[in-house]
Parts: sequence; C-alpha cells; structure tokens
Amino acid sequence: MRQEADPRHLVNALISFIAMVACVIIAGELFDDVLSDNENFAEVPGALKVFALLVFLTFATLEGNKVRSRLTRARGFNGRRKRL
Repeated sequence: MRQEADPRHLVNALISFIAMVACVIIAGELFDDVLSDNENFAEVPGALKVFALLVFLTFATLEGNKVRSRLTRARGFNGRRKRL
C-alpha cells in the first residue's frame, strides 16, 4: 500500500547504514584476529573474539534490515503486504 513518502526515513536509513558499515568493519577485524595471528584487538581473549564476531555480524544483519525497511518507507511504501 502506497502512502506519502517521508524524507525523515532517508536520514534514518543513512544513520543505520553507517552503523551497519561500522559493525562490518569491526567484524572483519575480529575475523582477521580469529583466523590469523594478527592482533588488532590484543587485549581481548581468543574465545571472546569469536563471540564478539558473532555479535557484530548479528548487529550488521539487523542494521541492514533496518536500512532496507527505512528505504522502503522513504519511497512511500509501508513495507507490509496488503491483506485480502
């Protein structure tokens, strides 16, 4: 169902996109720590790095979903299917 577009959703989508990119960058650095002997986060124990990697990947996925939803709303769609 189409409704009037709201430009505030574009700003919110940009903020969520920046958060998603930050989570992906941190997850990439943690992934590099887990797979190789690089010490990007030297003070974090190895077992905690794996957990933190999963947490940041989860947050990146959630933020990506918010970006999609907010861009859909910014185009004037509410993101829900019309029930028959």
